[in-house]
Amino acid sequence: MRPFPGGTSVYCVPPKMKSRLRLRSGSMKVGVGIAKQRHSHGLIQQEREFVVNVLTPELLPAARVCGSRSGRDGDKFAASGLTATPGAAVRAVLIEECPVNLECRVVQELDLDERTWFLGEVLHVHRTTGFEPEQLLYCGREAYRVIGERVRPR
Repeated sequence: MRPFPGGTSVYCVPPKMKSRLRLRSGSMKVGVGIAKQRHSHGLIQQEREFVVNVLTPELLPAARVCGSRSGRDGDKFAASGLTATPGAAVRAVLIEECPVNLECRVVQELDLDERTWFLGEVLHVHRTTGFEPEQLLYCGREAYRVIGERVRPR
């Protein structure tokens, strides 16, 4: 396994996706917008794949560590205490602690000046047995929420 091929990113999931997590892999598309100066942007463009790692509130401190530094400058897994694990369908690694991981292959790119919107076909879905979908974390404008509740970082 190459170190962090493709894009391995920690993402919050928009509320509408919660119902889509029940769909089978291959029947769902996921989009992520990545600023062009980000290290993950170049990796996703080169490898044509990425993983969406869906968070729970307990993982928010680790996510903030990952979001505060570039993968160009060091190992985010070591810094955050998260565990990298190989994917089933892509070379990008998954975050073992996340209850849902979506392995995606890029099927379309949309250039939006300062960022690129990558549309990925979900090739494989990893779901932790017994996880509660209402505890999945999503964000918007630096606000993290579970359904009906704002979650603040520690």
